[in-house]
Amino acid sequence: MALDRSAVSKNAQSLASRGQFDAAIAEWQKLLTNTPADAPIFNTIGDLLIKKKSPAEAIGAYCKAAEIFRSDKELLKAIAAYKKILKVDPNCAEIYRYLGDLNAERGLKSSAVTDYSTLAELYAKEGKTDEALEVCQTVLRLDPSNAKVQKLVDALSAPEKAVAEPPPSPPAATEPDESPAAPQQAATLAFAPPEAASEPTDPPTMQAAAQPGVKDKAAAAAKPGVELK
Repeated sequence: MALDRSAVSKNAQSLASRGQFDAAIAEWQKLLTNTPADAPIFNTIGDLLIKKKSPAEAIGAYCKAAEIFRSDKELLKAIAAYKKILKVDPNCAEIYRYLGDLNAERGLKSSAVTDYSTLAELYAKEGKTDEALEVCQTVLRLDPSNAKVQKLVDALSAPEKAVAEPPPSPPAATEPDESPAAPQQAATLAFAPPEAASEPTDPPTMQAAAQPGVKDKAAAAAKPGVELK
């Protein structure tokens, strides 16, 4: 028995209006059995999943709808579906690539530059440097004077330059003198014996008495009447 698409569609809409989202989705999915590439149905299912508070599943449905719209050359409808995804998840990077491609295909260079620039910034925040630089080059081909993107390229390229050109080595520290003479001299100074104390100098008379012959003359001088020779 052939499926009455009109009856199923009306029933799905009725269920959705009463807040019975799971039942409504089940009805729409019946229609996909015979027409699996029906983009409007995927789009409707995505809307119901949003109402059901199931954002991840909704994104999947919108993506499917956008892919089908794009393959059918319905670019505006594909863009609308992708924008619904961004309302759910503004950081869904790849969607900006799809939007950039679609806008470039439509000849809307300014819109494409905006989409690609956002994609490059998201890649940079995620640490995907190579991917970000690749997208930046796409932007600069479309808009060579884009200062914002050129600044991003410079910032992303800076770490590579730092690795390629390491900083100069600091000057070598002066090493202390380790020659054998230095510690030996220090030891000598440290343990040198004190100088011998100077002996008192004898008075001249004592020195004279100590010389040979002087003692006898001194003794003779002490005796009266004795002539010194």
